[in-house]
Amino acid sequence: MDKISVALISGIIVLMLTSGIIIYNTWLSDEMNHMQAETIVEDSKADDDLVFNDDTSIKNNSDKKLWIRVKPVYDSRYDPDGYRIISGAIDKGEWKSDDGSWYYYSRPIGLSQTTEPLMDRLLYNGKDVSADSNGRFSLQVEAVDEEWFVSEPDDGIEAFSFFEETMAIPEGTSL
Repeated sequence: MDKISVALISGIIVLMLTSGIIIYNTWLSDEMNHMQAETIVEDSKADDDLVFNDDTSIKNNSDKKLWIRVKPVYDSRYDPDGYRIISGAIDKGEWKSDDGSWYYYSRPIGLSQTTEPLMDRLLYNGKDVSADSNGRFSLQVEAVDEEWFVSEPDDGIEAFSFFEETMAIPEGTSL
């Protein structure tokens, strides 16, 4: 056997022994028996960045200035086309809709600030169901940090448009 073959075989043996020692220390040692996991229970409401108020306004509990958008999600037992939102905030331009499904707040909301209520009343097939709307709808709320933008958006629609373009979100994908 020549010197090169002996050196290669010796190197392979050393690598195998080293690998065996590493595997033994990692997988088979008693240290694995001493590992433990802890579950930390926290009050989830204390850390919610956005809080949905009973009057359909949204409160910002984060330390960021946020652009807000809201989508009413109606109970599947009812025809979604039968709903109509009555809102002074929409009439005043505080909330704007792009296509009727999402409502965008006109300006970013700072710490502890609250949006104007999205809905004053909710009609279903012409009947006021505002007082009896439990379970008939919920609000899907999304927010974008104002600091994510290089230039300041003019309104919420533009803010989310900038965000979607930046994130390269495919058409038809919901955030």
